[in-house]
Amino acid sequence: MPSTSARSPWEPASAVPEPEIVVREDKSELAVEASDFVLREIQDSRSNPFFLALAGGSTPAATYRELAELPINWRRVHFFLSDERCVPEDDPNSNSRVARESLLDLIDIEESQIHLPRLDLDPDEAAASYESEVRGLVPGATLPSFDLILLGIGANGHTASIFPNEPEIDESERLVVATRRELQTPPGPPLRRLTFTFLLINAARVVAIIASGGEKAGAIATAMAGERPREITAGNVRPAGKLVWLLDRAAASRI
Repeated sequence: MPSTSARSPWEPASAVPEPEIVVREDKSELAVEASDFVLREIQDSRSNPFFLALAGGSTPAATYRELAELPINWRRVHFFLSDERCVPEDDPNSNSRVARESLLDLIDIEESQIHLPRLDLDPDEAAASYESEVRGLVPGATLPSFDLILLGIGANGHTASIFPNEPEIDESERLVVATRRELQTPPGPPLRRLTFTFLLINAARVVAIIASGGEKAGAIATAMAGERPREITAGNVRPAGKLVWLLDRAAASRI
């Protein structure tokens, strides 16, 4: 079980609930389960509008395609991205492009419900602009609190665009930052990125981490144990609300 001893000083002082762990047989079953999970969260929530932050990366795309087929009242949902690569939206490495092609362009919503980073700006300006948009739209008692944030995890243990041993791990004031360095996740090139910080992630009502593949199993086990939080940064996802791990059997093989 995750340890509470590795909490960073800016995490909630109250007790952090134990995570829920859901395991499905393979990637296909995981995509169906993850999409059903999002459906239930939207349907069961009293929030109107419902604020949802999508994960970047390749794994969630299958979930988004399943989501696009479900009977959801999308007109009550506002969409954000928990991280983005600093490239034009038509670039193959753009998370915005993947989100649009696999979900946003396929469902009944208005453009005003889509809140994506300004990629025409300098990365630091884009981060400040996106943080301002989050603060202006997402309600919360002391910090903006998303109804649901979706995240992934890399084989190296990173989540969102908070990478091992990078300074973004320690951010305790900003909600969205640009990475100081160009960071690489193969097969893409090194790129600067925009990312929600743990300050914003851990203020969410619900956070779900979606992961598939045996190459991530070790990082997942380490993150759940609360070990090596500067290297396995996903271990710093400790919302005061609910944390759910949605895994296929290969990803869950070491827990």
